[in-house]
Amino acid sequence: MCTLSVVMSVVVQNLHHRIPAFGSLPRFIHKVICHWLAWLLCMSRPEKCKCKSRVLVDGRVRSRVNDQETALKKKDPEEDPGADVRQDDTEKLLLDVLAELKRITKKMTEDAEAEVEANEWKFAAMVVDRLCLCVFSLYLVVATVSVFVHMYKNRLST
Repeated sequence: MCTLSVVMSVVVQNLHHRIPAFGSLPRFIHKVICHWLAWLLCMSRPEKCKCKSRVLVDGRVRSRVNDQETALKKKDPEEDPGADVRQDDTEKLLLDVLAELKRITKKMTEDAEAEVEANEWKFAAMVVDRLCLCVFSLYLVVATVSVFVHMYKNRLST
């Protein structure tokens, strides 16, 4: 029993410390562990990720950034013959800032997706850990009761 306990602890730790680079949680395992087994053990996810609202806000910001970038690119220096060199430098700087903002937004979105995937692995580890707790607790109760019953029967027979 001790060996099984150690093995299951290693399995739970392995699941808990998985990262998306190792791969995503297979659909079948996700369905069995995160839905059915979690329901059977009366478990729910600790906290829903607020990534959807963040993506919605990012989408709004992204559309505004794209509109501004389009407006800056459409501006033709020939239309405004009095355009100053400083204005061109400012537009180039703004385009560089927009490019940097796009890169940062992309990185944040990738990090949010990786966090969601890591949370899936962690929830699966929590469910397996709870299952092990229930199985080991049941085993201990049954073993204890059987020892007491055996001891009681031996006492009656003597």
